[in-house]
Amino acid sequence: MANYIFIINDINYPKVKLSAETMVNLLLDKNRWLFVGKGTPHLYELRTNDNITIYIAGKGRRYFLCCAQIQTPIQEVDLSNVEDNEFDLYNLFNYFIRLKNINFFENKKYMKDLIEDLSFIKDKNNYGLYLRRSIKKINDEDFIKIS
Repeated sequence: MANYIFIINDINYPKVKLSAETMVNLLLDKNRWLFVGKGTPHLYELRTNDNITIYIAGKGRRYFLCCAQIQTPIQEVDLSNVEDNEFDLYNLFNYFIRLKNINFFENKKYMKDLIEDLSFIKDKNNYGLYLRRSIKKINDEDFIKIS
């Protein structure tokens, strides 16, 4: 079983503007997570029962929200099964997985409080460099410290 951080930030395209919080609410309400596709790091390594934690990036945020496990293998997004209020979001992505055992932290876990103890962050002053892609694979020890 592997451990991953799923990283999300606002989408700010000319025709689509969605806050990270809005996307997280829409996705987790349906136990789902979306991915763009082939360029997504670690996408094809994701397996059922792998552990994930969700990190909300961006100015004024920078916190871990919850932990969960992967329930299903990667699937293609089918826009015919998407509700109207979700179309703009799902239309931007090609793949999704279902999640299970979603456990929201009682309090948000801010990066500033964890950074010194996380081994995957080598340069503590520039930790954002380690969270620039949508998926980050981490070791068991770091996952435990976050969760």
